[in-house]
Amino acid sequence: TGVPRQPWGPLSLVDVVGAQSPLDGVFRPLLDAGKSELFVLRMDLPLGILFEEAAPGRFEVVEVVEQGGANGRVLPGDTLRATTCVRMAMSYPAWQLALGGIGRPTSQKKLLEITPFPSDSSPPVAFETVMGAIQSNAQGSPGGNGQVILLVERPKP
Repeated sequence: TGVPRQPWGPLSLVDVVGAQSPLDGVFRPLLDAGKSELFVLRMDLPLGILFEEAAPGRFEVVEVVEQGGANGRVLPGDTLRATTCVRMAMSYPAWQLALGGIGRPTSQKKLLEITPFPSDSSPPVAFETVMGAIQSNAQGSPGGNGQVILLVERPKP
């Protein structure tokens, strides 16, 4: 399909514009071992994806429109595993720390991992939270550059 597959396990996204450091996560398949693949997709907004909450905290692609940035890259049946989002976080420039200064709040790209089967201690991620995270990457949003990175799990044919 021409999209970059990633091995399951630790993952580090190092070339994300707006991120202060690599975006790290650890991913294991939701489907049985060997029955799915993980894809990392960098796309322009709007995506043109219709998501459905298939189970609490599990978001599947049900439709991709031709005019969206995801056309030809995301497929119906893909499960969203993570997305970049823009959040306010403290920035600590080295020169400020060296002079005894403190950090300042800035908009930074982060990775929101979507855990479809969370532990009992953490509730599933809400649909509105995921959609807001994707939209926070939009060009008009503070810190947004119009580009989002999605990690999707795709069943093998």
